[in-house]
Amino acid sequence: MPELMKTESMSPLGGIDCSFENYVKMKRSEQSRHLVGTNIMDYAYSADLEVRKKLDSIPGLYTIAKRICSTEATKAMHSARQKWLEVGPNQFPEIYELGCECAQTLGIGVPNLFVTNDDTFNAFAYGSDEIEPFIVIGNLLLRRYPLNELKGVIGHECGHIQNAHIPYYTLANMAVLTGAGLASLLVKEFGSLISTAAMLTVKMWSRAAEVTADRAGLICTDTPDTCFMQTAKLMYAAVDVSDKVSLPVDIEAIKQQMKDSRENPSKISELFVSHPYTAKRVAAEIEFANCETFFSWRPELQKPGQLVRSKALVDERCMQLIDVLGKGVK
Repeated sequence: MPELMKTESMSPLGGIDCSFENYVKMKRSEQSRHLVGTNIMDYAYSADLEVRKKLDSIPGLYTIAKRICSTEATKAMHSARQKWLEVGPNQFPEIYELGCECAQTLGIGVPNLFVTNDDTFNAFAYGSDEIEPFIVIGNLLLRRYPLNELKGVIGHECGHIQNAHIPYYTLANMAVLTGAGLASLLVKEFGSLISTAAMLTVKMWSRAAEVTADRAGLICTDTPDTCFMQTAKLMYAAVDVSDKVSLPVDIEAIKQQMKDSRENPSKISELFVSHPYTAKRVAAEIEFANCETFFSWRPELQKPGQLVRSKALVDERCMQLIDVLGKGVK
């Protein structure tokens, strides 16, 4: 027996801490290499990053946002469990595995996943990595996206979770409604003006946050082209047209469509929406796929001789693409 104990003590695995707590600690340490602020990752789009840094500089604001979001997230989680299918190792295991892979790539906890029972071509996230996060996937996404493209959708939502967009976005919308309501008690027209101005500001930040989340989706997908295709398919809800056309999506044609749309005065309508128009999102993803920051996350995807741009230059080029009144990049 003493000899056996000696053999076990000499095992190369004997000094390794295999506990879950140590695993989480290691993942947090790995993630910290990419942190540039409180819950802000190095891949974050600069327009999103600057807003987040200003918000984080306000003492106690994130704590308030987290508390509000935590309350709302708990209620939303209970509602989700009552209405929708919860994905797990034994329930849609392939979808669950995608969530695990995205979480592992980004270095966050695995979020709960739900599939809706209505025909929605959409997905959304709730909470943050500190607030029982979960992702809801519309069942049309499952029917129309292959698994490799669905991974980009889940990665995108994980990006919102990782960058704690939801707590601040929840707080911002509450502030817009409350501020406009209080102002309207004094002067009705002033309340309307406050509401519109604040709403446009929130929408502008939301569009920037979507670019950040798109980058998370790109980091999580197996290849950049897969992510480009997944995003482009949002333009026609990824309906199967293989029996009618030989090439349903041409990325170069979409880029040209984006350039043509910039010459139309109606482009200012984008000021009132929370997501950049899809053609812009594809173009911004293409820019980030040549960024040094992207390759710091996915070095195995860098090809010999591939053009690599600095994060600052990529963000500058993306700003020209995403800005509603911009003229695009050359």
